[in-house]
Amino acid sequence: MTSFHLITDDELARFSAVLRENGWGEEAFELQDEELDQAQAEVENCTGQVGIRNLVTQAVEVYRLGPGWEWVADFSRDLSNGKFGQPPGTTPRI
Repeated sequence: MTSFHLITDDELARFSAVLRENGWGEEAFELQDEELDQAQAEVENCTGQVGIRNLVTQAVEVYRLGPGWEWVADFSRDLSNGKFGQPPGTTPRI
């Protein structure tokens, strides 16, 4: 099982729920979190970022992690808008 430094269990549960709601399985996505160097961070409260890759379509996006950032909501919006492609076996949205 992957270990995360910045992503909470609650965020992972919401991420999984978003995938199911949109017809995707967890096995289709890869997450990688990275802690930002606070000396170089643009926003003092920003503590990191999460890269999300769709292993089926190879689409990738990076979201901010930390107080004030809602990466799961941002991912959900992008997933619903087709940024990561369509789940296998579904008709493409027009």
